[in-house]
Amino acid sequence: MLASYGKKLSGLCLAFVLCVIGAGSVQASPSIGPDEWHQYRMNEQNNPVYNSEYSKEFDQYIETDGEVRSTPVVIGNKIFIGNHGTGTLQAYNLVIENQNWETSAPNWVHSEMIYNDEQLFVGYGNRMFQSSELRGTGESGVMSVDSKTGETLWQFSTDGTVMPTPVYDDERDALYVVTGGAMLYALDPGTGEEKWSIDLGYRSSMSSPVLSDGMLYVGGVSGDREYAFLGIDVESQEVAWTTPFENVEAGLDDVPPVIHDGKVITTAVEGSEDVRTLKESYDKNGAPDVYQNIWSRVFPGQAGKYPVEKYNHKAYAMDMESGEFVWENSLGDGEMVKNNKSGAPMIYEDHVYVASPITQEFYSLDAESGEKAWTFEANAAKAPPVAEDGIVYFADTEGFVFAIHTDSGEVEGERWIGDTLAPSGPLLMNDHLIAGSQDGNVYAVLKEDILENDVAFPKEGSSYLSYLVTVFVLPVALFVIAISIGVYLVRRIIRTERGLPLKE
Repeated sequence: MLASYGKKLSGLCLAFVLCVIGAGSVQASPSIGPDEWHQYRMNEQNNPVYNSEYSKEFDQYIETDGEVRSTPVVIGNKIFIGNHGTGTLQAYNLVIENQNWETSAPNWVHSEMIYNDEQLFVGYGNRMFQSSELRGTGESGVMSVDSKTGETLWQFSTDGTVMPTPVYDDERDALYVVTGGAMLYALDPGTGEEKWSIDLGYRSSMSSPVLSDGMLYVGGVSGDREYAFLGIDVESQEVAWTTPFENVEAGLDDVPPVIHDGKVITTAVEGSEDVRTLKESYDKNGAPDVYQNIWSRVFPGQAGKYPVEKYNHKAYAMDMESGEFVWENSLGDGEMVKNNKSGAPMIYEDHVYVASPITQEFYSLDAESGEKAWTFEANAAKAPPVAEDGIVYFADTEGFVFAIHTDSGEVEGERWIGDTLAPSGPLLMNDHLIAGSQDGNVYAVLKEDILENDVAFPKEGSSYLSYLVTVFVLPVALFVIAISIGVYLVRRIIRTERGLPLKE
């Protein structure tokens, strides 16, 4: 009997040990994403890539109730998504394909939901102006949400929108928030209470600050439309340097900068003396636009028509300690776009990768000199790309993702995912590319499916011959034919009225 009880007890102990081991193995199982996400696009290179031993494949899309304009954040097996317009926030499990919770912010969400220790932090606010010095109407601020339940832990209201993504500083246990009211706040992450603040004098629209070695870097614009880039020492709680950008007309306050080897790198848009060419008018809107272009040049201002101006998209590198320019380089000229006027850069293996909505091209720049390594003509693109294993993935406003070899600039594959993929850029989590779209969906696809797709680009414009024939030769020929027919008919009428015989 005792032996029987002993065997049963041994069996129960063994079962208990196996359960504990099993539970431990479940807890230790590899996940899709990282366990922290402290700033815009996860790191100071704006290149959110994570790999573990997770080996399962998935190809899915997550439906939301509004446009997705901020980069979705992946923590473990969950993805956290915020919506433009509706302000909806949700957590979704990528493994079991199920929503965990849904809540909402008081206004638009352009900020990422950054994460630390089961807490999410997200900014909210819209892009409308109250005045030249204050951007954001309605409620604006930052809030903290419990990552497990979606419960709001605290809210901090601001004068001015918080479209830029906040930064969590684990060394100083602080949350940094820049606003459309030209303020920088350092908050207590646990309570949301203000620790300290600085009036920067320059408002940030969507220039999410980057934190590196106790310095916070951000671009901004004053109420007088003067642009500047700032380096803020968060230890001394003061602006260490301010670099004016005297020729910039747009974009610096929208671009999240990157860090590379003692330099902070950003982009912006300057003015240009060039205007839309006749050939560009033809490629854009056909022959009628060419004639309108000619009219606006010959009679500027008549009927409210002026030549369409071009702008110069440029990249800049500044010394992290002094703010002095290290290099600057023009990406090229093009026409202004409505929103998100200057592409956000990304760093990968000593190169800057950036897309230009102005020139409608992708670029690789040497991060040390700013010189172009290659360019690729595509559709307009505004989002920062992501790179891994010698391939950089660009997403554009037409819904395409391009896989381009980082050394050669050759396209290795492409795939249409869905509608406008901007301004949030894609991320790579365990061989899966994840991207938010303005069609309201978040897409997750295997990067192999992009690499294996046939390449339809580069796209080609019309030939110069077809342009000349369509716009000039054909209209002139038709005009000559019409005049000839008219003269012929008039002569027939005159001869008929005079009773003269008609010539055959």
